[in-house]
Amino acid sequence: MQEEDLDVKNDKEYGYDCTKIGFTELDVKIWKKGSGDELKKWLGVGMYKTKFVFNNGSVSSYNNLKECEELDKALNEKLTEGLFNKMCERYFELIEEFKNAEIKKISEIMIQCWPIWIVIDILDNYPYFGTEHMLRRAMRIRTQHQEFYYKLSKKLNENSIK
Repeated sequence: MQEEDLDVKNDKEYGYDCTKIGFTELDVKIWKKGSGDELKKWLGVGMYKTKFVFNNGSVSSYNNLKECEELDKALNEKLTEGLFNKMCERYFELIEEFKNAEIKKISEIMIQCWPIWIVIDILDNYPYFGTEHMLRRAMRIRTQHQEFYYKLSKKLNENSIK
């Protein structure tokens, strides 16, 4: 755990998001890029101020509450079925690209996946952001392709050790 992150739990500008088990520092570096500039390409806002706390093999994320408000506004204004379908189509393209990707391309694929992972997570937890069609499609993607993150992470981390 980094010293600067110790106070994030008590910082009123931040709210707890989630804890992930088995995420490496490299995974978090990719997560930051994907939830920042890459998310901004899709929704016009990015989550740049998220803080991460590593602890005994897990990492907890804490989101800046002002950025969360901006994201909520962007979701309400921009997350349509059309945009969601485009995000899903891009995700399936990335899954195909991964099958033949050289190792140097893996991190870029993973960065580009983060916006759809974020949106699917939001739809799972806050279904009012989506339509019935979006919610069903999000569930299908989550259940049928949930292992894709782990395949990417494994390949990325195995090759960073070498």
